[in-house]
Amino acid sequence: MPYYTVSCLPKELSDQRVGNSYNKYLIQDLLRGQYGYQGIVCTDWGITEDMPQQVEQFAGKCYGVEHLTASERCLILIENGIDQIAGTVSQKTLMEAFGLGIRKNGQEQFEARIRQSAYRILLKLIRLGLFENPYVDLEESRNILRDGQSRAAGYAAQLKSAVLLKNRNGTLPLSEKIKIYVPRRVIQNKIDFLSRKLPTYQVQPVSDALLSQYAQMAGTPEEADAAIVFMESPDSIGYLRSDVEQGGNGYLPISLQYRPYKATHAREVSIAGGDPLEAFCNRSYQNKTSVVCNEQDLNNLLEMRQAMGNKPVIACIRMNHPMVMGEVEPCADAILVECGISKQAMLDLIFGREEPSGRLAFALPKDMEGLERHMEDTPFDYPVYEDEFHGRYGFFFGMNWSGLL
Repeated sequence: MPYYTVSCLPKELSDQRVGNSYNKYLIQDLLRGQYGYQGIVCTDWGITEDMPQQVEQFAGKCYGVEHLTASERCLILIENGIDQIAGTVSQKTLMEAFGLGIRKNGQEQFEARIRQSAYRILLKLIRLGLFENPYVDLEESRNILRDGQSRAAGYAAQLKSAVLLKNRNGTLPLSEKIKIYVPRRVIQNKIDFLSRKLPTYQVQPVSDALLSQYAQMAGTPEEADAAIVFMESPDSIGYLRSDVEQGGNGYLPISLQYRPYKATHAREVSIAGGDPLEAFCNRSYQNKTSVVCNEQDLNNLLEMRQAMGNKPVIACIRMNHPMVMGEVEPCADAILVECGISKQAMLDLIFGREEPSGRLAFALPKDMEGLERHMEDTPFDYPVYEDEFHGRYGFFFGMNWSGLL
């Protein structure tokens, strides 16, 4: 996928100001020609569809070719050497593009171009052996999915991916059959990826049936022997229509902390911009404030810390992206993070049926200021968070029951 971006190249290479898939130099001259790439090129989603009426709407991204019809856009992509057009479901549009291509290039030449893409796609399938045994036996497929060895391997991968960041005085593993309190999560109203407004809702992080396999469920924090606080990394949105209606550019900082974040140290001028629906190029969010929809996750942790006194408080964080740990770490006796594994796997680790062995795949920043000063194309150039035991949550950090890995 060449990406949606309009790449500004030196004029001697290309003066086209179009999305990358539409740029002849990038696809034909550079990728196919100079680098000799013979594999499949698939466009990003929906780039042949018309632009939306508003920036935040999830719709077409035909950057630079808005004046063309959908079939004309498809023709450019095919001529550029694109093999698959993602998000285009109209057979009529594709057949119109095929007709345009024949009239422009001649039937023999254009059909040869289509066969070239068919060859690239089929070659991948043939190399995977999909043509040697093309017929699927449903029961055999079910047996493969139910295969104990495969399921065990998948579950082991889940266990190995979780990362233990902190374990004050050997808090983990917990003893089984003790009384555990798990607070519910509250997610405030928010706008999702498709610009839909979602109301406030509650989440029970782990079912009573599953938790009861490891511990007794306490009705209140006071009667519990330990608290497990399930959290997710801060969830904020970087664009709001209401900001535009109030005279702003619509862009807000994407916060990696739970409390409201004011972007004092953000760039005064953004490094990119220029959406066709906007009459400006500067998308800076300097001095704007962002809030997250799951701030209650931090409140849950603070409330458990106060209610539990000296009894253990464990933070279990699903990290959809890196986050600032300064709000969380001081309040937790143990911190276990994951990037999308089952609650059963987490409980197996918390209660010592398995031992953590994962390492961080990304560095966790000290603060938002360091992130604002971070150069996006430079690795490891922002300060990482350091906990009370001088553990530095940088790339590849991780612990087991004995200490640092």
